[in-house]
Amino acid sequence: MDKILIVFLIPTLLFAWDFTQERNTIPVEFNGVECQVPWTTGYSYINPTFCDLDGDNDYDLICGSDWNRQTLVRNDGDEFSWYFTFVSDNFIELNHPDPSSQITCRPAFCDVDNDSDFDLVFGGYDRLFFFRNEGNSQNYTFVLEEEDFQGIDFNTEYYPVFVDIDSDSDSDFFLGYGSLYTTYDGEISFYENIGTPDSMVLTLIEEEFMNIDLGDECIPAFCDIDNDGDYDMFLGDEDGLIHYYRNDGTPEIYD
Repeated sequence: MDKILIVFLIPTLLFAWDFTQERNTIPVEFNGVECQVPWTTGYSYINPTFCDLDGDNDYDLICGSDWNRQTLVRNDGDEFSWYFTFVSDNFIELNHPDPSSQITCRPAFCDVDNDSDFDLVFGGYDRLFFFRNEGNSQNYTFVLEEEDFQGIDFNTEYYPVFVDIDSDSDSDFFLGYGSLYTTYDGEISFYENIGTPDSMVLTLIEEEFMNIDLGDECIPAFCDIDNDGDYDMFLGDEDGLIHYYRNDGTPEIYD
């Protein structure tokens, strides 16, 4: 019997099997809506953000994740009905000085030079990469300009986000910190833009913003959740919790 099994197994061992990744083999539904191709593959330490990269008035999806990966998923629908199409797993060439180092890409978009297209900052381990968009609002061309954006260096991992917190028509900058076992883990810093819409100049206002310390991770996001004209703050932590901070101030003076 053993000899018979060996006879059948030998051809299997001699010929390698090629497996093709199927991105949409098993349908996935949430609340009756079937997820499209990009949503079903799965990545590690995913960091999604939305931005209209191609100027067609709908939001495209950009996901940063481990090992320098930046995934672009283009919205081929419209502002009322989305339809996402996978474009690339590495739409920007991002190289770390140490090839063996892992960069967890955390994208943040902002028009830093007021030329009507979005520039890009990637937060990662121990540095902030700044890519200027030398294309236009319909066709992006990202060119690496700084590996230490605005001279910021806290030797930890970064979660960047831009928001005009003081309503002066330029984007300010908040920086959450992750778990690299430094004194800044779980904290967030606030940088005010004291430049102009055409030329960003960030100055550190609060290194430990509101004395917030969430432990190991602090992942910021802003929106006007209560429709009172100012930005409220949401912070994610390592345990998957979302902390909500309501802005009881004004569009010009946060509180």
